[in-house]
Amino acid sequence: MSSVTMYGWPASLTPWSMTATAWRLLMRAAAFASADALVFPSTNETFGLVALEAMACGLPVVASQTGGLVDVLQDGANGLAFDPADPHSLAERVRRLQAAPELRARLGAGALAHARGRDWRATMDQLIDYYELAMRVWRRRLAIRD
Repeated sequence: MSSVTMYGWPASLTPWSMTATAWRLLMRAAAFASADALVFPSTNETFGLVALEAMACGLPVVASQTGGLVDVLQDGANGLAFDPADPHSLAERVRRLQAAPELRARLGAGALAHARGRDWRATMDQLIDYYELAMRVWRRRLAIRD
C-alpha cells in the first residue's frame, strides 16, 4: 500500500483551539484519510461503528462478520470478510487488498456508498426492531413452557 503525506494542515488547528472531542474526531479522520484500508480483527464489535466511520472515509474494511459488523460489512461490496476461526484468512484478505489497488478502489467506493446510505435514525430504528424481536421470541418461549 502507498504512503501518504498530508499537506496544507492549518496552523490554527491545535488541541488548544478546539474542544477535546472535536480534536479527537479530527485526528481520527486524519488517520482514516492516511490509510488504504481498515483492518478490524475484533470479533465482538457491538454496533460496527468503527467500521462504518472508516467506510464514511472511503476505506474498505477487512473484518469478521460477527456482532454489529454483520449489518455493516458486505463481503466483496464494501470490504472483505475473514473467518475468525482462521487467522490465516485475515492475513490472506489483507494481502489481497495490498496487491490489488483496483480492488481497494472498488471496495472503497462501495464502502462510501454504504456509509452514505446509513443514518442515526435508521440505525436506532433497526436496533429497536432487534430488541422487539428478542422480546417476542422470549415471550413465545415463556408461553411454550407454560
